[in-house]
Amino acid sequence: RSRFVSVPAFAAMLNVKVTTKEFGELTVDVSFGGTFYVLMPAKDLGLDLRSSKVSELKRAAAIVTDAAREQLHPKHPEFDDLNFIYGTILTDGNDTSSGSQNCCVFADAEVCSLIM
Repeated sequence: RSRFVSVPAFAAMLNVKVTTKEFGELTVDVSFGGTFYVLMPAKDLGLDLRSSKVSELKRAAAIVTDAAREQLHPKHPEFDDLNFIYGTILTDGNDTSSGSQNCCVFADAEVCSLIM
C-alpha cells in the first residue's frame, strides 16, 4: 500500500492570449501542479492526440511553451523560484468529468507523456 500527497494545484491564468508565429493567437490556460503548465486543446494547433505523431505534438507544444515563457509571467503565491512556465499540456478538449486524454511536454521537449 502506498500513498502520494501532492502539492496544492490551482488555475493561475484562464483564457489568456499567447501569440506564436506558427499558430497565430492562441487562447490558453495556465495551471500550477508543482510547476506552471500551459493547458490547451491539441485541436487548436491542428493536431489530434490519437492520430498526430508524437514528434508533431512535441514540436507544437514546445512552440507554445517558448511563446508562453516570453509573454506570460505566472506568480506563485509563496515561492518566487517557481515563477516560470515549465511546459505545455495538450488536451483532447474534453472538459467533462468523464475523463480526458492529454500529452504533457515539459522541460526542453525531451519527454512527452501521452495519457490515454
